[in-house]
Amino acid sequence: MVYIRKNTENNSDYSFINDKTSSLDKTVSFDKTALKVDKNNKITFTKDVLGSKRAKETLFEKDIKEGISILKTYSDGLPLLYSRKEFLDDINKVLTDKNKLFEVAKKAGVEFDYCMNNNKPVIEGYDGLFGLDKLDKTDEVQKAVYDLAYKFFYENRVTTENKTLNKQLNKIIKGVPEFINCIGKRQHGTHKYSLDIHILLVLAYSINDEEFKNLPPTEKACLKLACIFHDISKKENVVDEGHQNQSSIWAKNIIKRFIKNPELKDRVYEIIKNHHWLKDYNIASDKDEISKKLAFDFRRPYDFEIAKIMARADLMGVSDMFYIQHNYALAKENLEPIQTKLDKMYEKGCAIFCDCVNTNKKIK
Repeated sequence: MVYIRKNTENNSDYSFINDKTSSLDKTVSFDKTALKVDKNNKITFTKDVLGSKRAKETLFEKDIKEGISILKTYSDGLPLLYSRKEFLDDINKVLTDKNKLFEVAKKAGVEFDYCMNNNKPVIEGYDGLFGLDKLDKTDEVQKAVYDLAYKFFYENRVTTENKTLNKQLNKIIKGVPEFINCIGKRQHGTHKYSLDIHILLVLAYSINDEEFKNLPPTEKACLKLACIFHDISKKENVVDEGHQNQSSIWAKNIIKRFIKNPELKDRVYEIIKNHHWLKDYNIASDKDEISKKLAFDFRRPYDFEIAKIMARADLMGVSDMFYIQHNYALAKENLEPIQTKLDKMYEKGCAIFCDCVNTNKKIK
């Protein structure tokens, strides 16, 4: 078999945050139609997953962090009522013609990973956010794919052996059905877990971090959103350099359904975009220059604390051994140059948290 890869084209609990002009790079674009989420699921996600501005520890946070050991037993992905494998097997029964496969890929906005077997395409995976809106339901093949995708994204649920954990995880996939694209998605060899389990472990380890409880409610919500979306665009079974940029764009647009405040959306965008900061910092030859850049990137109060919590959890979410080998990078003395730059910035009052900010080159 020859392998080929083809490219294809409510009210928020956080409305109390002061509106600011968006500082998001206006050159980025998002040409995907987000999946539809009904009002009740939006409210449940906002209230239970993101949490109230008055809550100390939510039930969601408690159940997720207590579910770490359970999540680690599903290294190949969360069990679903209708699994990723079943979904792809059913699509293969429909897309038996390569031209139809290309047509559906373009309409759905995904990139199928397939091989040719007896002159028929066999889909083994896909990358991207599967979209339903552009599929032509008057076309027999596209209608069949639409029905399967509807079942996969809208009629699905998590089915681990722990009912309490299921309840909380289903709040995520009902509020963010796009997350289902990640479930059961293989990662490259360094990772012990599938993409969905890695993401959920990063979320759980972040919530379980001793520093998490010191964050204000808005910052906790920001961190949880960043964790859920930080790798959402990651390609299957390869080292996907630059995935943080695409993930940040997708995240900013999807979270519109929960967050109306542009400042908070920008914070989530920038934290995801820069979530590989620790690697960049440790391989940099000029620590002074990279410290200035990172101080600028994390210029908002608490953003560096969020970045450190998430970086620690990200290492732990790869594997236990990976964390043991690399956690030295988070030592306080190693990160002191960044903190020093931030402290000087705050002392001088030179950071403005809207669309006009001093560049990192102006930070001394």
